[in-house]
This record gives sequence, structure tokens and C-alpha cells, in this order.
Amino acid sequence: MTEPKPPSSPADRPPPPRARESLAVHALGVFGLLCMAAQAVYTVQQGCAGPPVTRPASPAVSSPAPGAVVPAPARPPIASLPPRSVVAAPGPASALPPALAAGAGALLPAGSGVSTAEPAATLRTPRLGVPRRLTVQADVTLAGWSSAGHLLLTGRNHRDLFLLRADGTRVRIAEGPLAGYKPEFGADGTTVFTRCNDPECSAADRVQNPYTGDHVHAHGLLAGEVDVSAATREREERGYVFQRDDDIFFARQGALLRVAAGGDRYFAPVLSPDRRRVAFEGLLRGIFVADVDGGNRVALGPGNNPAWSPDGSEVLFDRTSDDGSALTAGEILHAFVRPDRAEPPVALTNDPSTVRQRPAWSPDGRSVAYEEDGDIYVAPVQR
Repeated sequence: MTEPKPPSSPADRPPPPRARESLAVHALGVFGLLCMAAQAVYTVQQGCAGPPVTRPASPAVSSPAPGAVVPAPARPPIASLPPRSVVAAPGPASALPPALAAGAGALLPAGSGVSTAEPAATLRTPRLGVPRRLTVQADVTLAGWSSAGHLLLTGRNHRDLFLLRADGTRVRIAEGPLAGYKPEFGADGTTVFTRCNDPECSAADRVQNPYTGDHVHAHGLLAGEVDVSAATREREERGYVFQRDDDIFFARQGALLRVAAGGDRYFAPVLSPDRRRVAFEGLLRGIFVADVDGGNRVALGPGNNPAWSPDGSEVLFDRTSDDGSALTAGEILHAFVRPDRAEPPVALTNDPSTVRQRPAWSPDGRSVAYEEDGDIYVAPVQR
């Protein structure tokens, strides 16, 4: 048996035990330096000066699918609201629908039994015919179309309110800042309520909202004086909507219902003709439609300026785009709305070179008015 040969030189001999321990320590030290270097490179790549810090993810704001039924966000308790949010307006609570008869000044929860969105029966989406131009370089904004057939305009930044006559001339109805912002029509369409927090308004014609402290001013669209007391009483009996602290409310004869609260900043509410539903805007998520008690809320997607059809089954609104400083395009969209669902919106116009916005239905539902690049157009509705 051949014995193993001893190493030919000292360099070939295995190191003694103490030397092997020193070599292991040295190797561990080199490995640690390499790890520290790798960590430093990773830190620089992550753009921070220290070790990685785990941060909680920011909540994402998602837009519901158009036509989907959206559960109403949890409503804060009454005690968390400012005291004036639950002040009951004077007046009896008799002869109210069940949702309102629960008690004067009550903030009721959203209606129960929200249905899942489902396809509606076959519906024929309207088309717009050839439009007719009503104004020429007027630099005006469409403010609304009353049930009596009166087309209203407002000036730049919603200052003043005008009645547009058939011959194209304008008659000033109300003066002051924001007098033309979202005017509210009376039952017969010959009375309009405008914002009136300006000293220019007559104190005798002003009506105060007991829940917000804001004032509205009653105006007649026909010749003659307006019975402010009668108009105010009618408005209270029919009910009205308003925005306060980014929430939407419906008030009627002393009962107060919260339509929308939480999850977005809501504004610009518009009541349906039968006073049972509200279309409104969310700053983050666009157009919504809900019952006056907040139930059956449906998302229509991005957009502004919702307008109800005369029978309350359809909604028009606009969807615009901008370059960061000015609007660059805008189209008119249409959606069928049912008590518990809505069909996905469909564009009625399609011209990226113009800005169309602020649609309004005619009283008979056969025409649609809208603003295009500062002028007013009316187009027939074709089905």
C-alpha cells in the first residue's frame, strides 16, 4: 500500500487549526463587507439614505363601473355633525311619504334593499339631429330650461341670470355674483330661485335656508310681481336639495334626509321631476343618481352638469377634457336611469375639436339645448 506523500513545500501544507479559524473569520468579514456594499447599492437605487422603510400603501380611489349600483358610504352619526345640520325647519310633517314621515329634522339612513345592476329591457338611445344656433359670440353659459319653456342663460363666472327670448335677445332676471349658478325652478316653471347672498338682493324677496343660513331669491319669468310667500311655501311643500360641507341633503316640510356623505366631495344636486331622486356630482368619481334618502345609488362615471329628462327616466351630462389650463374637448352623454340601475352612458356628440357642455332638456323632451364654445345650440331628439 502506497503511503500518501507529504506536501512538497510549506505552501502546500494545510494550515494549522488556529490558522484555519483566522481564515474563516477573515472570510466572514469579507462576506459581511460585500453584504453591506450590496445593501448600500440597493439603498441608493431606492432613493433613500437609510435602510428600506416599509410604508403603508395609500388608499386607491377607484371609479365604479358606469351603471353599477354603489353602496352608500357609512354615514357619520348625527352627534358628529355641526349642530345646525340637524335643525328642523318649521312646518308640519303630515302628508309625507313614509321615508319622510319618520320625524321632523331626522337624518334617515339610506334605503334598504339595493338591487344588483342588471340589464334593462331594450331601450333606444336617442340621437341628436342637426343643431340650431341661438346665439352668436355671446360668451354665455346655459343655466337651464324651465318646464314652461323658458331658456335661461348666465354670464361669465355665473354672474347674473338672463331669459333668452325667441328673437335671440336677452332679458336680465337676476343680478349678482353666482345668480346664474344652478337656478332652481318652481312647479309651474314660471318662478326661479337664485342664490342671493349679495347685498344687491332685496331683503324682502330673500328666503333663508334654515339648514345652511344661505339665502335664495324668488324671481318671476313672466311680467308681474312674484308672490314670494306663496313661492316659498310651494318650494317647502315640494322639497328641495342643497349642498353643505361636501354632502348632499334633501329637505321637505321639516324633514331632512342625507342623500350622500363620505367617500367624495359632493356638489351640484339636481332633483328629478317627481322629486324622488337626485343627480349630483362627486369631485373624484363623477356623476351619481340616488333616491332622496340615499338608497339605490348608481354611478354614471366621469362627468358634470347632470340634467333630468321631463319624465325622469333619462339623464344627460357632459364629459370634458383639458390641457391643465383650459378645456380642450367636451361631449354630451346620455344614460337611461331606472329605480335601481342605469344603462352605461352613450355619447350623443363626437367632435374632439369643440367643447360641448351643460345640456338641458326641453319641457316636451323633443329637443336638447347645450353650450358649445360660448354659444347656445338646440338640437332635435331623434329616436
